[in-house]
Parts: sequence; C-alpha cells; structure tokens
Amino acid sequence: MPTRLAKACPMLGCAAVAPCPIHGRTAAREAMRGSAAIRGYDHRWRAFSIRYFGELTDLRVPRAGLCGCRHPSAPETEDSVCARERRPRLATLIDHIVPIHGRDDARLYDVTNLQGLCDACHNAKRQREGQRAIRRG
Repeated sequence: MPTRLAKACPMLGCAAVAPCPIHGRTAAREAMRGSAAIRGYDHRWRAFSIRYFGELTDLRVPRAGLCGCRHPSAPETEDSVCARERRPRLATLIDHIVPIHGRDDARLYDVTNLQGLCDACHNAKRQREGQRAIRRG
C-alpha cells in the first residue's frame, strides 16, 4: 500500500508539515490565491486608486478619503463601522463591494462596485465573506 507524503507548509522558509502549527490553514489559502499582482492589484491598480480618491474629492463626496466613502453611483453598504459610528478614519484601500475573481473580471475598475475602507473594516468584511463561503462550501 503506497504511503501518502505529507505536504509542506506553503510559507516560504517554513519546514513544518501542512496544516502548519505556526501558519495554520491560512497559509495554504493565501498560496492558492496567488500574489496581489496576479490578482490584478499591480501598478495600474495603484495609479487607479490614487485617481479614484481624487475623483471622490473633486465630486465633493461626503467622507471622501475616509472609511466608507464611495462613488455616488455605488450602492450603500454596511461594511464601514467607521462611517456608521461617524468616526473620521482614513480609507487606506479600495474595496470591491461585490468580490471580484481575478484581473480579467469586468468589475475590477467599476466605480459602482468600489468603496474606500480602513484596514480594520476591510479585514472584518473579508472575514465575514470567508465565513459565508465556508458555510456554503
């Protein structure tokens, strides 16, 4: 009977066997997702994000540059705890309201699918989305 070889932890330089007691199952999921550039978050995305926040300022969007800001054509969401509690925290990244699936997804640069979020609100949203995917799974 052939023996199964144990898979190594996908984190670079880690010699542990998966699931790694240090990096857990998250490391395997991250390795499967690919790099940010492969997912479409490259130099073009960084330039777009600067223009996006500038456009919100030019349009005099409420909370422009703050967590929870979005283009007037984008739907309202409950993703920003900062906006709900009226905390003025800077938006550190642009979030896709409806998650995209790679650099070829037509919604990658769609302003009706974008919102500015701080790291804490973005991480909480990602965690909720991950839990929903696990339950559907």
